[in-house]
Amino acid sequence: MAALVTIVDPWVTIPVDPEQVGISLGLTPAESGVAAWLAEGRTVAEIAERTARSPQTVRWLVKRALAKTWCRRQADLVRLVLSTSHLPVPQPKPSLEGPDN
Repeated sequence: MAALVTIVDPWVTIPVDPEQVGISLGLTPAESGVAAWLAEGRTVAEIAERTARSPQTVRWLVKRALAKTWCRRQADLVRLVLSTSHLPVPQPKPSLEGPDN
């Protein structure tokens, strides 16, 4: 059995890498960007304003991220993003052949 404990200080904003979120959770760049900003404490209105999207589009992206991660609520998605955003992401293995081969 394993357990993961995440402790978050609500007064400290932790930058979340959207690319890592996308790789870890299988989200598109748009979905992972929205999920990362939610995890940083941004509201749908703030995300819409900063990304030049409508609030409806941001909500749609949140719903897609929720569906892909099997989360039921935004709070669950944020918790998942925060728990996976600082895990190491596997990098592609370098080719055994040299650059000239």
